[in-house]
Amino acid sequence: MESKDVRLKVNLDEPDVIIRVDVIQDEIYVGLDTTGDDALHKRWYRVYQHPAPLNTAIASAMIRMAKWKPDKILFDPMCGGGTIPIEAALMAKEIPIGKNREFAFFKLFGRMEPEYKEKRIDMEIYGMEKFKKHVLGAMKNAEEAGVSDVIKFFRGDATSLKLDFTPDIIITNPPYGLRIGSKRIIEDLYDGFLKSLRNNMEDGTIVVITAEYDILKEKAMFYGYEIKEEIDVRYGNLNTKIFNMVY
Repeated sequence: MESKDVRLKVNLDEPDVIIRVDVIQDEIYVGLDTTGDDALHKRWYRVYQHPAPLNTAIASAMIRMAKWKPDKILFDPMCGGGTIPIEAALMAKEIPIGKNREFAFFKLFGRMEPEYKEKRIDMEIYGMEKFKKHVLGAMKNAEEAGVSDVIKFFRGDATSLKLDFTPDIIITNPPYGLRIGSKRIIEDLYDGFLKSLRNNMEDGTIVVITAEYDILKEKAMFYGYEIKEEIDVRYGNLNTKIFNMVY
């Protein structure tokens, strides 16, 4: 303004460079935003949108929490749009999660696709859903992600499991929250799931996230599961917990 008597034009909608400034108590932090406004949990493969999708970053954290490796059979009995099985397969194949993403630093340094060589590795990953449309949607997402060859999706009820395989690790995001409408429904679901699981799993790890953690904890203790770890997670507007259990 002083030198040219005109204010420089700034594109507030799609700026080339974003400088983030945070003031925390008596400290100020100034940084260059290399990511942009699109959150890092967004993935390219979600061509089918489940009505209550699990945050992919949380899904990845749950997989790491379970200490899953490709030589262990992984099963998600309430897989929704397939997020947990797909994230596990991407992790095992070493496919970068930033694939096909547009990041802010591309505008500064040019587009840089991650260099990687997809690992060819045998693994058993299963995803089950009660509703056919979600099963089909999960299959579409897995195909888009390039991992449909290592995941088997099928239809079934988590409260009456009849598996032809024995899972080593269960990782799941069961229904919870306001969309369910009744705690009684959640109680019956969690009770049936944990009871049914005992007949289909000899021993192993179960990692579950839920906002109805008191109900899950009560049912888990009733059926003899040992809770090894609890982690509080603020998920959107919900206070949730991730349970790491063994049976």
